[in-house]
Amino acid sequence: MLFCFWYFLDGLFYKEDFVTNKDTTKKLADFFNKHYSEGGNFYDLGSSRGGFALDLTEKCPQLQITGIDNSLLRTWVSKLRAWFGNKKVVFIKKDIFKIDISKADLVYVYIPRILLPKLAKKLKEELPREATVVTSRINFTDWEPIEVIYKNPKDENEQDIFIYKFPFRGKV
Repeated sequence: MLFCFWYFLDGLFYKEDFVTNKDTTKKLADFFNKHYSEGGNFYDLGSSRGGFALDLTEKCPQLQITGIDNSLLRTWVSKLRAWFGNKKVVFIKKDIFKIDISKADLVYVYIPRILLPKLAKKLKEELPREATVVTSRINFTDWEPIEVIYKNPKDENEQDIFIYKFPFRGKV
């Protein structure tokens, strides 16, 4: 009963809980395995309950995956899922705007659109050259992606994937 109440409060105060579906995860894993076969530091900004990061660690074991979320409950659930699944993913409870991402090679973003302008500024200031930013369903409207992986039109749950390389190019 207490867990249900806590979960209700989490939804009330932290609002959206964005989930990357399995088909999109597979496409992303294929991209990461092709372009980051040697490994890299991967940050999932707004990792929620860790589903994407945990699925990705199975498909891309060469990546050092860190999930970041500002919700204590979601981070706790993520850590518990990683522990029970014996998966090497680090989950951190922290505001994505207050954590240092300067060591990231790859950043995954699936957050509310309203936060994208503020996040774009942070990414430009902190990411190292050649870092890759990937978004699902949402996109940075001022940046030109280097690649777009379109969803399967027959699968309404699948999501378009936008891939950006730092330094980010603006749209003409």
